[in-house]
Amino acid sequence: MVDYTGAEIEGIVGKAVQLRARNRQLSILEALQQAYARIIPTTQNIGLMTRLALLYCNDLDLVPAEHRELAKALRHPGARAELLEEQEETELSPRRPRRRDW
Repeated sequence: MVDYTGAEIEGIVGKAVQLRARNRQLSILEALQQAYARIIPTTQNIGLMTRLALLYCNDLDLVPAEHRELAKALRHPGARAELLEEQEETELSPRRPRRRDW
């Protein structure tokens, strides 16, 4: 789980708990392995996701000081168009249909 955030690890552990609760015959290790296979990390392109968040944030008080200049720069129509084009070109992660069987 290289480069996973704490939140992503928490999601995997939470999923493992769910899997184990549904099937007590699974060992803890098996539940963790299955959860790891099912949870899709979202940190594949943090830079792009940060810029997109800044693009859609309309209150600079909510933006950390180190990102405020970038947030202002993204208001320029050319920068906005360029960022949205980058988003279209970059598939963050192909999403598979999610099934909820619990």
